[in-house]
Amino acid sequence: MSMSNCRTHLMVTLLCTALALSLVSCESQRPDTPTSTTTPAIWTIFRGDTQLRGVADGSLRDSLTLSWSVKTGGAVVSSPVMDGKRVYIGSLDGFLYAIDMASGRVTWKFEAERGIEAPPLYHDGRVYVGDLTGEMFALNAETGKKIWSFKASGKIVGSANRLPGNKLLFGSHNDTLYCLDMHDGTVQWAYETGSYINGSPATDGERIVLGGCDEIVHILDAASGDEKGTVEAGSYIAGSMAMDNARAFVAHYGNHLLCVNLDAPSVVWEFEAGDAFFASPAVTDSMVIAPARDAVVYCVSRTDGSLTWTYTAGGPIDSSPVVCGDKIVFGCDDGNVYLLSLQNGTLIDTYDVGGRITASPAVGGGLIARGDQNGFVYLFNQR
Repeated sequence: MSMSNCRTHLMVTLLCTALALSLVSCESQRPDTPTSTTTPAIWTIFRGDTQLRGVADGSLRDSLTLSWSVKTGGAVVSSPVMDGKRVYIGSLDGFLYAIDMASGRVTWKFEAERGIEAPPLYHDGRVYVGDLTGEMFALNAETGKKIWSFKASGKIVGSANRLPGNKLLFGSHNDTLYCLDMHDGTVQWAYETGSYINGSPATDGERIVLGGCDEIVHILDAASGDEKGTVEAGSYIAGSMAMDNARAFVAHYGNHLLCVNLDAPSVVWEFEAGDAFFASPAVTDSMVIAPARDAVVYCVSRTDGSLTWTYTAGGPIDSSPVVCGDKIVFGCDDGNVYLLSLQNGTLIDTYDVGGRITASPAVGGGLIARGDQNGFVYLFNQR
């Protein structure tokens, strides 16, 4: 090899080595590069699971960064769900929206007869949602095309839930809890309460617990819908209750948070707040987190209801909190999305969306989706 060719070969080798090192350096500076262990952006049901515990997998960053927003034609009081590809959420303009998570583009929207206040449910390629006329719809998640519908005689404001065997559960303002076949919408059984059912029923697959304006915690057999017991709550139950390990956690309008024993129906403990509870509680292995209309987030011991910490926000809180890793996220009447430390309730970050927030967020894959009463849908922390 000539001296000239040697020099050329050496220069090419050095340039290739430098380029390779540069690429390695660039990759090492990209901590948000997706990996096979990334938690998927999935939150298919109101409050995260059929027991409505309000706990998400994975973790959240220490900051809230807006990825996109979409304007609907009415206030958004519906809570969203996510299937890893799209955000599904209702609006009081009468439409259910399917929004592409990556771009924020509306993929499709389905028009109901009246506004949609209830959170949707995603399951097995379908979206189920009720509207304010009392009609429950089953829609194709890819196209938004209606598969079937069922008409109750009172408006539906709470999310549907599901039972093993592809059964759909939802309550109505005709004081009735319905169990339908998810495939074709036929009625399997119905259970009548003493007043409006506002929230979603919680279930562990064997039992169902629900409450409403009759001030009673109803405990039902999941297979038959037969009543297994009741407990007097003491006031209206405006939201949904969470259940876990034969316990139900109930926040009601009379300022009290209750722990109810489901095996031997009775109140285990009570905690009194400074104002009414409208939001649904979140439940971890050791804590119960419940915001109230006195602008305070209360964290109490799951075992005995003793107070662990409090945080005071800038207004009443009707938005149900979600726990994700070591953080809590919720919205507030003051228009802010809040991020708190789970350990001690200290503030980590806030983001002012400008509109009153009453709905619960969807949390998954490090992302947060939610709406506000100015009619916007937001996605935070898209990588």
